Amino acid sequence: MPHKYANMRERINANAIRVSCGCLIWISKTTPGGYPQMCVRVKGKVKTKLAHRISLADHLGIKPYRLNYVHHICNNPACVDPLHLVSITQRKNLLERRNNHGAF
Repeated sequence: MPHKYANMRERINANAIRVSCGCLIWISKTTPGGYPQMCVRVKGKVKTKLAHRISLADHLGIKPYRLNYVHHICNNPACVDPLHLVSITQRKNLLERRNNHGAF
């Protein structure tokens, strides 16, 4: 059966809208904390994964498990714009959370 989307970027863009602040906001399934979720096939099984991690990994051309923690520099957990996301260490992530998700 053919895929509905040509690639992952097209799939992410189809499930998000660009808003005036510049963020690409996920309009599909989210966690209770507002983080975007999507179903992907991993080793033949369908798994629910965080869409912002998939978005950044796709943009960087790497597998999502290679990322440490993904930080939203826009401070919007629903944003899936890879230009608003950076991979950071656990320590940096904890510091950012403590500082009320302050931008870099």
